[in-house]
Amino acid sequence: MVHTQHVCTRKMESRSTPCTATCFCHLIEGCRVTIPYFILSTHCSQTAGGHQSWLEHQRRPLPPQAPSCGSSSLAQRCTDHTRAPGDCPGVFSAGLDLTEMCGRNPAHYAEYWKAVQELWLRLYLSNLVLIAAISGACPAGGCLISLTCDYRVLADNPKCLIGLNETLLGIIAPFWFRDTLVNTIGHRAAERALQLGLLFPPAEALQVGMVDQVVPEDQVQSTALSVMAQWMAIPDHARQLTKNMMRKPTVDRLLKQRDADIQNFVSFISRDSIQKSLQMYLEKLKQKKG
Repeated sequence: MVHTQHVCTRKMESRSTPCTATCFCHLIEGCRVTIPYFILSTHCSQTAGGHQSWLEHQRRPLPPQAPSCGSSSLAQRCTDHTRAPGDCPGVFSAGLDLTEMCGRNPAHYAEYWKAVQELWLRLYLSNLVLIAAISGACPAGGCLISLTCDYRVLADNPKCLIGLNETLLGIIAPFWFRDTLVNTIGHRAAERALQLGLLFPPAEALQVGMVDQVVPEDQVQSTALSVMAQWMAIPDHARQLTKNMMRKPTVDRLLKQRDADIQNFVSFISRDSIQKSLQMYLEKLKQKKG
């Protein structure tokens, strides 16, 4: 289970099934996962102060009946596809699983990338309030997860670096990674960050607009919960429609080019030079762990 929870300020009836209420919000607190195929399902339970929910990662194949990201029911279903290979203290989310991008066949790469697209599409246009409580490293795909949230609280710890550092690995962040970053910190700052593969320490992340608050480590969750209460005080329909208005053009851009984006990824990641680069990086990681 992921260390992710929130306390909703609104009373709701007790449920034994996954919660689908659009007034629900999520505090994403230390996903500590990589991102290939996993299910992020929402469960909730009654508490004295309201409701508590958590995100549970389960290893399952992509359901064939899964709704498309353009379906009206998507915003009411908190089910996303990724996988949680294990807990990693000090990491918010390690991002993409490079082992899924190395030494596999084109069909596998295509399926993998479609799952990554699906995760972003569902989180970025979700009607739910998403608050990221970041108390660990947040590179690459982990950074992307945080950028899908409505608000980001980062721990004031020099080890809590955040950014899209794909170029340091010899790979390129796709256009929808770029668009998400541009929407957050602006074009010039995003251009510099993407080309240099910058990982921002807390103070710089706050200055550039990558996060909204930097607080002491022991105040990350309480701050995020306080912020969440502010967001939840806004009428749902007004907030949801405004969020959709702001983000839908970015989502539509990927939806229109989704197949082409998959083909571009497969073509790029299959290159011998890229495969060699990834293999070298993975070998270095093994040596560090050894």
